Amino acid sequence: MENDLERDLKELRDTFNTGKTKEYSWRISQLRGLLHILEDRENDIFLALKKDLGKHHVEAYRDEVRWNSGEKYKLCSRKLEAMDGCQKDADWQVALLLDSPTLVTMCFLATNSFFGPPSVNCTLSRSMRRLRYRVVLILLMRTCWFEEFITVELHNSLFFSYLGVFVRTMSVVFTCHQSGSASNGVPTTLFEGVSYQALSVRSPTLKLRESVSLPLAAFPSSASLIPEPLGVVLIISTWNFPIGLSLEPLIGAIAAGNAVVLKPSELAPSCASFLAETIRDYLDNSAVKVIEGGTDKGEKLLQLKFDKIFFTGSKRVGRAILLAAAEHFTPVTLELGGKCPAVVDTISSSRDTNMAAKRIVWGKFGPCAGQCCVGIDYILTEKKYLPKLVELSKKYIKQCYGDDTADRTHSMSKIVNKRHFSRLKSLLDEPLVKSSIVYGGSLDEESLYIEPTILVDPPLDAEIMTEEIFGPLLPIITLERIEDSIEFIRARPKPLAIYAFTENETLQKRLISETSSGSIMMNDAILQYAVDTLPFGGVGGSGFGRYHGKYSFDNFSHEKRKYATEILERANMVRCHPCQTLVDTESKLGADGDPGSLADADWAGCPTTRQSTSTTLVYCETMSVVYLSSNLVQHQRTKHIKIDIHFVHDLVVAGQVWVLHVSSRYHYADIFTKGLPTTLFEEFRTSLSVRSPTAQTAGEC
Repeated sequence: MENDLERDLKELRDTFNTGKTKEYSWRISQLRGLLHILEDRENDIFLALKKDLGKHHVEAYRDEVRWNSGEKYKLCSRKLEAMDGCQKDADWQVALLLDSPTLVTMCFLATNSFFGPPSVNCTLSRSMRRLRYRVVLILLMRTCWFEEFITVELHNSLFFSYLGVFVRTMSVVFTCHQSGSASNGVPTTLFEGVSYQALSVRSPTLKLRESVSLPLAAFPSSASLIPEPLGVVLIISTWNFPIGLSLEPLIGAIAAGNAVVLKPSELAPSCASFLAETIRDYLDNSAVKVIEGGTDKGEKLLQLKFDKIFFTGSKRVGRAILLAAAEHFTPVTLELGGKCPAVVDTISSSRDTNMAAKRIVWGKFGPCAGQCCVGIDYILTEKKYLPKLVELSKKYIKQCYGDDTADRTHSMSKIVNKRHFSRLKSLLDEPLVKSSIVYGGSLDEESLYIEPTILVDPPLDAEIMTEEIFGPLLPIITLERIEDSIEFIRARPKPLAIYAFTENETLQKRLISETSSGSIMMNDAILQYAVDTLPFGGVGGSGFGRYHGKYSFDNFSHEKRKYATEILERANMVRCHPCQTLVDTESKLGADGDPGSLADADWAGCPTTRQSTSTTLVYCETMSVVYLSSNLVQHQRTKHIKIDIHFVHDLVVAGQVWVLHVSSRYHYADIFTKGLPTTLFEEFRTSLSVRSPTAQTAGEC
């Protein structure tokens, strides 16, 4: 097995060394291959996710596939259908997501325009239609029980702006300035027949070379940053979103021009087999390989030398990966997790309270039954808000996921395996924890189903409050003052995200400035993950490194610094060695033909006699110039330091160039640009046959 891994790694490195993966056409072809996987094998993705995690196909589509494309990337035109026990109360679904009567009206106008004629005749301006589309997209993205659908006009105007990070990353990573690309920076070969209006306006632009400014001392040189691929990279993905969290970093690695080894999680075997099969069939197997296997295979991989390791998973495994990477000085990106708190202080109106409860229910139990690294782990709220918050949470759990276990097993994911099920069961089995349950708590080991469970004030030293829960258990911790939540969060490891449901701007600012987390979101949950223009990543124990969109490209690239002395290129002297000769400070001024140059115009010298206290020829490098110009003593002694470029001095020493002394009276730059001393001015005036001026034009010492 070890020899097989070494042979695969050698093949990948040989492919990378040929420069094949750096070619623009190769990168585009591989990204299009990933698109075709989603297009051709969507149903297989749904089946694999259903088998491994019990994900409903709507949840799988929303969280991992995120779009559907047919030949020429035709648009999805799905209709609402029976959802196997999921609730479909349209009024509640609208109220769940929208904050104001105006937006509710817009949503109903939009839904009417898609599902049937409006009940009232109305004419909407273009801007209002665009708002209508946005509202519907927000509605579709937020509901965990809706079939997603898109109309032609909706797709052309806002599709890339609002759908998932996965496809947006794929589009953004090649929004770069390069010959052969479209004039707006979007490659025409990646998405055929699709409007790029949203992309060109909203997406960050990647450049294959980014110029940077230089100080005046570096003139006429130029400097730039050139992203180059790191080499052969290892991506170790996780099991809770086994498709999306495998392909998302893979996009960035391919786009940056790397060869890739993808190691999917053995805890989602159907998805791992799907990835191995499809990537082998759709991508270049000499540059992208999928290695299946368990912990032993992962340990063997970590013994090999990679140029970058990207890991998504637990802190325990992340720590082991760091230790293994240190052996080879391999850079690592760790996307871990942590206990993400939700601070609830929204009681200013019934609308705010209802909205907070709905979004907390979705943010906790919606994505993979709480097995989500950015999901809400626990709630912090004041005691006076507790009764209402518990009441509303119970209401919306029932309304979203049904009233009985049969309904919920169809609409919620299952726990990934018996080991994780037992871990969650042990959290609830602690006597003081069990007594704090106010809703739910039922478990079905055969189906690996755990009912959404709410707990109030479990012991803070219990494991449920010290370890990441990663399941459908929601503790609520009450505080005397909501401001105490800041110290509560700071006293614990830094979370991957903080969610604050509050209209109190002072509290919002304090949470931003006085806490540390990978991200912070106000009055909603998890949606920051879907914003591709924001980097996603943790801090401290929740991980380090970042990706999504442009940042995925950056994560797998090294910005090589280029400094070009273009004057050498223009003089055809790029092979000269500026440091071949030593700095010479002994050569004096003279007219005997020796190499000479004028340290001109002493700052404190006499303008009449042109006497200079610095008549030393100075050969020096750029760093010496910077030092001399910043040294106050030297700066006061000399106004100008004439510097012979080293390659000229090299040629002088070699006898290939002869430098002639030129008297200062024939320095035409002095004559035409400076106030001349009296003697020189008279000579110059006489040479022009000009009579004496009526007033003195130069001072005397």
